[in-house]
Amino acid sequence: MSASGKIVAHKSARKPHLAISRIGKPWLTVRASALLAVSCLILVAPLERALSNTPVPQGNLPPGGRSMAPAPTAPSVVVPVVPPIAPANTSTPPLAQPPALQQPPQQPPSGWSQIEIDQARARCTAVLRGIDLVAIPQTPLKDGPECGAPAPVELVSIGKNPQVTFSPPVIVTCDMAVALNNWISRDLQPLARKHLGGNIVQVATMSSYSCRNAYGRKASRLSEHGRANALDIRHFLTANAHSASVLADWGPTGRDIRAQVAAARAAAQKAEAAKAAATATAAKKGDSTAATTASQTTPTAGSSGTTGATVSAPPPAIGVGTPSGSAIGLGLPTPSPATTGLGLSNGQTGPQRLGGPKAAATTPPPVVRKPDLNNPAEAALNRTQFLRGAHETGCRIFGTILGPEANEAHRNHFHVDLAERRTTNFCE
Repeated sequence: MSASGKIVAHKSARKPHLAISRIGKPWLTVRASALLAVSCLILVAPLERALSNTPVPQGNLPPGGRSMAPAPTAPSVVVPVVPPIAPANTSTPPLAQPPALQQPPQQPPSGWSQIEIDQARARCTAVLRGIDLVAIPQTPLKDGPECGAPAPVELVSIGKNPQVTFSPPVIVTCDMAVALNNWISRDLQPLARKHLGGNIVQVATMSSYSCRNAYGRKASRLSEHGRANALDIRHFLTANAHSASVLADWGPTGRDIRAQVAAARAAAQKAEAAKAAATATAAKKGDSTAATTASQTTPTAGSSGTTGATVSAPPPAIGVGTPSGSAIGLGLPTPSPATTGLGLSNGQTGPQRLGGPKAAATTPPPVVRKPDLNNPAEAALNRTQFLRGAHETGCRIFGTILGPEANEAHRNHFHVDLAERRTTNFCE
């Protein structure tokens, strides 16, 4: 070292070495050292973090359990976790539905306003008050421009003791239900007790409400069935199991009787024509004996029946209002023991005495005899009388009542309805 304080290489040294001067600016050396330390820290920190995040395999640990030197590892790469992909749906996805709209309030069926419905139901409440019946209110009916009713009911039964059921139940108006109640309770029940021996408990029905024309024809007016204002009845059943069927028990109709008379007349004319032909044939052959015999065995109207000559019969007597025992011809009365001395009858029999008019004899009331339903002929007659009476009494209640006498379409049932009539009810 020299006197100036510098380190110098001795010439005697085998190897040369650098001489670091300690004289000059010492703060530069300190600053360089600090910068070098900071740079090392910056470079070492990421590497230390990477090594701390890398797991060390347990098999490589020394017996002490601690790693002697960290193995070099690559920087860790964060792999995002991807959820599993669901299998593709091959079906057609549903179409997007528009948001639900607020529905308007339910409107009455076309043709019936709410006022009409309310008025009809109020009338039902009024006319059915106090009547024993089972009727289930129905929704308003409307089929086309004419058919329907604003407040129909399903009529199940009428009355209580006895209760008369409709089999099957019928759809009618409340006014029709009232008319049926009046007809059954006031007219049919007394008739049933008289002719059938018991009260009615069931009415077998065929048709009630049906939107159709009369008789089911296309070119006719609307039937009252289309207004729930009509009912078809097949038969009636009583509590003692006796029934009256319109088809089986009405008896021969006027059409049947007229057809029978026409058939009998045609048969008689045919027989007369055959006899006349036989007589003419015998006359042509000159068989006078056969002709005479034929004329004697077949006397014509007005003939005496003993010879072939025609003898006029005497004119009938005028017997209008003539008493028994009157003379033939003019119908003059003959004297009888009950006449006065002048030959005039006073209308009384037996001896006459003075003293004023006699009190009229009281007639006992007729005895009502129950029908003998065990007698087939009498039972059949009573069933016929019941049905005829039912038809007759129905004419006073219903606007229309049709039965076997009307036509062949009603041979098997009664049709009753409340059609409005300008004059009188229509009954056939």
